[in-house]
Amino acid sequence: QMERERQRRIRRRLKRCNPECHFLFGNHEGRIHRALNREPKFAGMIGDHHCVTPGFQRHPFLEVVRIDGIAYSHYFSNVNSGKPIGGSIDNRLNRIGESFVQGHEQGFLYGCRQFPGGYTRHGLVCGSYYLHDEDYKGRQGNGHWRGIVVLNEVQNGSYDLMSLSMDYMRRKFG
Repeated sequence: QMERERQRRIRRRLKRCNPECHFLFGNHEGRIHRALNREPKFAGMIGDHHCVTPGFQRHPFLEVVRIDGIAYSHYFSNVNSGKPIGGSIDNRLNRIGESFVQGHEQGFLYGCRQFPGGYTRHGLVCGSYYLHDEDYKGRQGNGHWRGIVVLNEVQNGSYDLMSLSMDYMRRKFG
């Protein structure tokens, strides 16, 4: 889709957009490595090479990528246990200590803290952009927010947030 839009803009002589694109592997992609460790006979038949990400810089699971003052990762690990830092967005802002964006969890959590001198630290957790219900969550557990979040005016760890729900995206773009 992105390449198609890029080509359309070239054809119509519109302003070109050439975004920096990053793909951060998550725990689900990590299942491939666990399967290969258990069954090496599948090496070459399954692997990261099946995850096609043309034009994207690829980053290993749990690598923290810092761009314009924001730390991005599938999730941020507790230094003592290696488990994901959880809890409230305030807890995460305290523990991570910088503006961050992560996936991993279904739903949407956002918070910010303003500091003297106009500096703002943002925390964003958004990890669900799909239509299906997850069986493991049961009937009551699938009511979480689903959508995408666009960060505008990103600079020095600050940004303007624009959240777009899956329902809105379906109505608008069908």
